[in-house]
Amino acid sequence: MTVNEEPVSAVEEEVKEIAKLLSRTAKNYQMYLSNNRMFLTSLESLQKCLNDFLEVNEVLTFVVREFDLLHDDVIVYSNTDRYQSIAFRMYRDGVRLLSFHKGIAKDDLTVFFEALTRCMETDNLEEDFVTLLWEKDLQAITYYEVNDFEASYEKLKKDAGAKRGPAKEITRTDIEAAPWNRAPSKGDKLKPSIVLTPEELREVQELTLTVDDDLFLRRACQVLRQTLELDQAKETYLDMEGAFDGFLDACVARKQIALASEVLDDITDRYKKTGETDVTEALARIIKGRHGEKNLASIAEVLAAGSETEHEHCQSYLRQVCPQAIPDLVKLLPHCKRQSARAALVSAVADVGRPHTSDIVKGIDAASGEEVALALDVLESIGTEEALADALQFCRHTSSRARAKVARLAAKLGNREALETAKRLILDEDHAVRRRALSSLVEISGDGSAETLLSLFTSNDFHNLAHDSKLSMLLVIRSLSPRRQLEMIKSILKMRRFFKRKPLEDTKVSLIEIMHLMNREIAVPELEHICEHASGRIRKAAETALMKVDDEDTAD
Repeated sequence: MTVNEEPVSAVEEEVKEIAKLLSRTAKNYQMYLSNNRMFLTSLESLQKCLNDFLEVNEVLTFVVREFDLLHDDVIVYSNTDRYQSIAFRMYRDGVRLLSFHKGIAKDDLTVFFEALTRCMETDNLEEDFVTLLWEKDLQAITYYEVNDFEASYEKLKKDAGAKRGPAKEITRTDIEAAPWNRAPSKGDKLKPSIVLTPEELREVQELTLTVDDDLFLRRACQVLRQTLELDQAKETYLDMEGAFDGFLDACVARKQIALASEVLDDITDRYKKTGETDVTEALARIIKGRHGEKNLASIAEVLAAGSETEHEHCQSYLRQVCPQAIPDLVKLLPHCKRQSARAALVSAVADVGRPHTSDIVKGIDAASGEEVALALDVLESIGTEEALADALQFCRHTSSRARAKVARLAAKLGNREALETAKRLILDEDHAVRRRALSSLVEISGDGSAETLLSLFTSNDFHNLAHDSKLSMLLVIRSLSPRRQLEMIKSILKMRRFFKRKPLEDTKVSLIEIMHLMNREIAVPELEHICEHASGRIRKAAETALMKVDDEDTAD
């Protein structure tokens, strides 16, 4: 040890070993089945080390950075490969602290690795690590999630509160004395049907803008809906515009989204049926006002902190807005940390964007990668040929997650244009995009994609990829028919010319390592033959693969 080096503590060495086991077990979960011996062995080693540490220290906490895990300000794990780094997977989904507590069970750890693997799968872009762990409600594994709400929405929320002003003091007597509750004489019941005069409507508008009283809101809702049903006079509709605006604004500000949604449904239904131009315009203005800043600021708050039921109410409310509101709706995305909130937003935008999807594409023309990913979810939800075709134009977007989703949607579309998009994306700079594009290529063309795959797997660029990247991309071979699998394996193993020996040998070894996952009748004879290869490294890889075949037979 040199003079400048500080001694490494026993605790630090122990934590480094745990971090190393976390990474190894995560990789094994990704590569094998959860009941595979390789995964179970690494899981048992990790649990033993964790329990030994926690028996003494009660809790183990990691600080999560983009590519590193820290313990007591010391880096105990570091990996800059976005595809393999467990730190990056958690950091990307907002985790900043991760703690393991005394008493952690094997099932807890299995759930942890399931969430860690699913959140990085291109097929599961809609699922994030935080949501997956939150749904399991683990007691022995806790985390701290960064709160990254946009400052702009916080400002909108404050502005909305300032514009409403102080709440007006109102008693139950005041409510009972309101114009819609006045009975013809003492002791009579409320009017069975109510039509408000213009003066009474203005009173509704004034009160709903200032009163924070749930009882008042519900009674006003009853009155306004009855008036909408019973009065066909054009003048009353026009006077009603301000009353409805005030009522809906008050409902949203009070987080009474279900109530507002019911009334907005009535307005939308009447808007579709009425033939009076002035009335149509009045109702259209009410609907358009639903995506004003103060409304969306309150909706954003419900999406961020509300329950699943409240998220469904937000969906019902937002689906009534006009297509011009799509860019504003997309801006709600940062508040949708929970899956139910994101699903509600996707469904609402899909309803607004039907039947023509051009408004959705225009709405995200200059959007961020996350917003484009949301729009792609919407197009997938709509699911028409037009919607899926619109999605393909984002194949060159700067966001790799967006490009990966385009690659997946190409398989759903399945036409010639989709095939060309998949071929283009298998050359993408991002590994996850390439891997998803390969799967889509096989889904679209089946065995017909073999020539394209062979051209890729025998290229110089492919030989120079990282070992793990080769492994996951070569796995697409098992989607082919047994005959095509054999042709692909033999073609790659027979390659000798044009490439430097080391990267070519790396590719062959990568192929051999996953051959136990191929068709068994093909894999076993080929591996037995390769065990006699001149290269010691290739022989060893074949022997290991054969052992995995035996292990899987035993497990079955």
